[in-house]
Amino acid sequence: MRSPKKYQKSSAEAGELRRQAGHFIRRLREDRGLSQRDLAAAIELPYYQFVSQIETGRNRIPSEQLLIWAKALKISPRHFGLILMRFYDPDLFALTYQDDPGIFEGTDIPDFARLMRPDDPVPEKLEVGGRPKPTPSAEALMMMAGPASDDPAPESALDSASIVERMGALEITVGQLSLEVQEIKQLLVPQPSAPKKATRARGGRPSDQ
Repeated sequence: MRSPKKYQKSSAEAGELRRQAGHFIRRLREDRGLSQRDLAAAIELPYYQFVSQIETGRNRIPSEQLLIWAKALKISPRHFGLILMRFYDPDLFALTYQDDPGIFEGTDIPDFARLMRPDDPVPEKLEVGGRPKPTPSAEALMMMAGPASDDPAPESALDSASIVERMGALEITVGQLSLEVQEIKQLLVPQPSAPKKATRARGGRPSDQ
């Protein structure tokens, strides 16, 4: 029996979904009144730049860190996992929850229903064989999200700010790496050995040992 064809997102689509996930995480963080440094401290990250990487879509939250991120953002871990599955793995999300409208459309996840935007991706229901078909709830989700004018800044401005922030983060990282390289070089430099002490042999004449 032939196995059904698997539907796969292209790398460009996956990158866009990560970016959308990062935008939602940023909105959730700002809704909680946290800065990137505050969030990094709450999840015990040594550098806040990782939060910036998540919010700009350059990286994704590892599954083993979902619980600590959910606690820091004061959101139900289950709801947080469902939200990220919607972005990070939309095919698995659709396959698992397309028959559960409350989760699939987001109405059973209060923070998602309140903070989502019309440009957030809408999951696609899967037909037999794994091929997607558009969900009829797209218009309902856009109406629930409200007008896009609530955004604190235009997308172009947000992108520019993100670029500047990323450049600053890279400069800090490069500086830290330079210091670490210097420390390693110092450790590799052979240390001078201590001179041997001369001792006196019997008869009063010094002899080296």
